[in-house]
Amino acid sequence: MTHLSALLDSAVRSAGDKEAVGYRDRRWTHWRALVLVPVFLLLFLLVRGGPVYLLAPRDLGARDRTALTLFASTCLPLVVAITTIGVDHKVLGRDQAAALVGAAMISVLVLPLPAMRLRAGGGRKPVSRSSAESEAW
Repeated sequence: MTHLSALLDSAVRSAGDKEAVGYRDRRWTHWRALVLVPVFLLLFLLVRGGPVYLLAPRDLGARDRTALTLFASTCLPLVVAITTIGVDHKVLGRDQAAALVGAAMISVLVLPLPAMRLRAGGGRKPVSRSSAESEAW
């Protein structure tokens, strides 16, 4: 975790917030939590969605496979349960737990939207059938 702290220190310094780095107060914790949210969101996509994309049935098209990956990357209930246990046992800090839950909330709120758009066809026109091809009773 020291490498991550050093990386975050340099990111905050380059952003110009020297007071937060110098004092290591709550402002630094907030910066770190904010920086970790997109990192955790990308990790959800890689760790949860990656295997789904690779192991999806081969007869699925690329659009359906990508939609399935996005749906599988959502994970709010699991993350809330795990972070609650981690904070209760003092294994996980509150800032890290908040970043994990925030990323999980974003995954539940945002990822299904592009997945539904991919599943809907993303602008494909419906196939028109002639009267001879359609069923007529």
